Amino acid sequence: MPLKGPGAKHLLGTDEQGRDVFTRVVYGMRTSLWAAAVVILSGVVVGGTIGVVAGIAGGIVDAVLMRLTDLFLALPGPLLVLAIVAALGPGLRNTLAGISVIWWPYYARIVRGQVRATVVLPHVEAARLGGVGRVRLALRHVLPGAWGPVLVGASLDIGNLILLLAALSFLGLGSPEPAPELGAMTSLGLTYLFTSWWVAVCPAAAVFLLAFVGNLAGDAVRDLVGI
Repeated sequence: MPLKGPGAKHLLGTDEQGRDVFTRVVYGMRTSLWAAAVVILSGVVVGGTIGVVAGIAGGIVDAVLMRLTDLFLALPGPLLVLAIVAALGPGLRNTLAGISVIWWPYYARIVRGQVRATVVLPHVEAARLGGVGRVRLALRHVLPGAWGPVLVGASLDIGNLILLLAALSFLGLGSPEPAPELGAMTSLGLTYLFTSWWVAVCPAAAVFLLAFVGNLAGDAVRDLVGI
């Protein structure tokens, strides 16, 4: 039954098409977490690689890579994402691609800073003098010291990414109907806000809950790591 209020059969009611809101919210939360994990993973891989290369190589390589990173940081992130999605077409995959383009520079900066601080430590200098190659030096002696800040940054990014993904989905840049995305569900539910409030409020509350829990988890990881 369309627009049926919350009850025993439908905990969060039904939407305008008679679909169970609770089920769609749960699937939307899963999609949001998965999408945030994809963006963070791509940012860590791309940004981490650039940061390691810049930190170990130094000199002109470091300067060029960091100026490239600064260029991406200077660009208006949300507008760039909107432009990319507008060029590629709406859809979750294209939205994730657009966000990934603007997200890697933060990890590049974090990793590069940690690498530059690590390469001057005695054990790294000893390994370098012992003839260890750059690849092995990075993997065995430098990277382990950079994982802590990267892990903290990634955990703190979960809440921000969930909010950004919900905002883009709200604007219609996520997966088209009938895909359950929290932002799109909130946008469509605004039509019924004063008559069937649960259609818009429940997915919006799920976005808030995910972002809140993500920020708490990030703070907990930061305290655990001791940064």
